[in-house]
Amino acid sequence: IHEQKVKKCQRKAHGTIMNTTTENYNTNTEFDKWKLKVEDKYCCKFVKQTGEKLDSHNEKVTYYQCNRTLGTRKISNNCTSTIKRIEDKDGSITAEIVETHYSHNLELQHDYTKKAVFQKRLHQNLKTARDIYVSEYLGDAIEENPKRFWSYVKQLKQDNLGVADLEIDGKLISDGQTKSEILNKQFSSVFTDENLANIPAVGDNPKPAIRPISISISGVTKQLLSLKTNKACGPDSIPSWFLKEYAQDISPMLTNIYQCSIDTGIVPSKWKNANICGIFKTGKKSDPVNYRPISLTCIASKILEHIIHSHVMKHLQQNNVLTDCQHGFRAKRSTETQLIVTIHDLANTIQRGESTHVAVLDFSKAFDKVPHQRLLRKLYYYGISGELFDWFESFLSQRYQSVVCEGKTSTPYLWNSTPQNAKSYAFPIKSNLPKSDVETNNYLLIFRIDGNQIDQRCQPIRTLYA
Repeated sequence: IHEQKVKKCQRKAHGTIMNTTTENYNTNTEFDKWKLKVEDKYCCKFVKQTGEKLDSHNEKVTYYQCNRTLGTRKISNNCTSTIKRIEDKDGSITAEIVETHYSHNLELQHDYTKKAVFQKRLHQNLKTARDIYVSEYLGDAIEENPKRFWSYVKQLKQDNLGVADLEIDGKLISDGQTKSEILNKQFSSVFTDENLANIPAVGDNPKPAIRPISISISGVTKQLLSLKTNKACGPDSIPSWFLKEYAQDISPMLTNIYQCSIDTGIVPSKWKNANICGIFKTGKKSDPVNYRPISLTCIASKILEHIIHSHVMKHLQQNNVLTDCQHGFRAKRSTETQLIVTIHDLANTIQRGESTHVAVLDFSKAFDKVPHQRLLRKLYYYGISGELFDWFESFLSQRYQSVVCEGKTSTPYLWNSTPQNAKSYAFPIKSNLPKSDVETNNYLLIFRIDGNQIDQRCQPIRTLYA
């Protein structure tokens, strides 16, 4: 059985014991011992070892049998979880599939030749289930739930296969470990080497200082309960389902950590590491340049970022820092609102009989090239001071990233900085804003504010998106 199935069963075991007992641990070693004890004691309820044998390479292979609630591996591979969940409500297709599966086990005990008959019936049921799902549910999803519709389309695309073989110096690289190294080097090559001796002065602070943040247990609990359980976890391997399931128990501890982090202006070092996934953009798939990095950071860190993001946005709006023509990363604004405003302005100029000239500016790799020290000066200029400024400075410093490709993580790299010969487990991030992090929205908006001085010469049409 696949290793992923065993991990899911271990998750069930941990959930079982968490609901029955609470333990306190002073060290990670004590916790690891408890974790192994739980897996040994409870995991056998969900998965059991069925034997071992040698494969063609004379290596030992261990086989597991996993208790499953629906069908065979063939069913799991062909029926999406959405089909199972929806059809289970009215007991139509799922009932037929399950009945076929159980009859298959009984028939094989008497006559193995009936396997072909079973497979034919199974394929018919699967086809019927897919047809019903597409016609009855996906048809309405185009308007009611577009995300669900396009997720299904993405599953059907043949090019959705992760990172393709990469071409380096005329050679194709297919090994996952080597590809992760290549992508990590490519992603870090675009960072800006900031000249600290030539940072322009921004002047005195024209805005009042931001108010301190007080984090409540109820607020953290609300954030935990709103987590989506299908989101990938970060380097700490703590899944969102765990944080959501035990929100009431975890929220007091997280609240203390969050408040301590803000009061001291220190972000835990584990929260500043990121696993990077390479996502293909366009062009030649074998060219590393055509992949963009997506950061997977710790979910606990993202919750704190969300709290700070809301606090900072409230400060910026109350003090009229953000221009009204900015449509990016703001509540109740989007590309649609930007398009509506642009079309309205164009229609007005046409009605007045005036000519219109449009200049469209796009900053290449904008997230990767924002220099940190210049950004910090702008934060202070617009009132982000005191302990919160120290927190932002800590958040942007000593960040590291590792690329994960096909289950392989880029190996450690040496970064000769201060202290001398300091070791890092990935490339240091010098100018990058971590994509998918909540705070990135604030950073890019604040760093972009100076562009308004140029835009004001271009009346009447002036729209921004980040």
